[in-house]
Amino acid sequence: MNRLVALVSSTWLALLFLIMAMPVYAAAPTITSFDPAFGKIGDIVSITGTGFTPASVARFNGKLVTQLTVNSVTSLSAKVPAGATSGPITVTTVDGTATSDVYFFVAPTLTSFTPTKGPVGTEVTITGTNLAPDTTVKFNGIAATFFAVINSTTIKATVPNNMTTGKISISNTSGTATSLTNFYVEPTITSFSPTTVAIGTVVTINGTNFLGASQVKFNNATASSFTVVDDTKITATVPMGANRGHIMVTTLGGTANKLRSF
Repeated sequence: MNRLVALVSSTWLALLFLIMAMPVYAAAPTITSFDPAFGKIGDIVSITGTGFTPASVARFNGKLVTQLTVNSVTSLSAKVPAGATSGPITVTTVDGTATSDVYFFVAPTLTSFTPTKGPVGTEVTITGTNLAPDTTVKFNGIAATFFAVINSTTIKATVPNNMTTGKISISNTSGTATSLTNFYVEPTITSFSPTTVAIGTVVTINGTNFLGASQVKFNNATASSFTVVDDTKITATVPMGANRGHIMVTTLGGTANKLRSF
């Protein structure tokens, strides 16, 4: 009897050790949702799912997240990494990889444009990131009618009618990016008053795109004193040496020459 009990006990112990030695398989992680659905580099995105512990790695369209917090087995907080582009989010653990069913959309950026000045009708090449097919382009608030999204980093746009000197902006469903510098449009002079003046008289010059004016001339005599009141008005003092002739205003966008003599 004792030998039977000992045999049963040893059998159960062997089975117990066998069970303990067997590998434990856990389910692969899943992603059920994330919030917000779009944002910019550096934003914090909350990812919800299952199986996020004991260890997780997250990526935005393949770009590794360097700042990731595992809140629980069902929750992660991820900072959108530099260089991330629109695409799916993935979470990887020792048990597998989960991929989101929908894209996280990264807001566009505008890094440069060329040329930096020109008249209406000039074709401008805009460079940035995350430029989607639904991207729109504006020159100082005026929508470009003719433009093409070449790829996710390049747009070619034509300077629209009535455009004035100012920033370029690009927008899509993920957000808006604005240039740090102005696109300069050639200035125009539409009128000035008075039209008959003496040396030292202050003349009001009306036109467009006067922002950033660097020089005002009265028939080649340079005005030493002038004020850019706004984008459409300059006041200038007629300098010594001025005589009958044209008024010219020079900006970063070019030079305007009023053909009517003063």
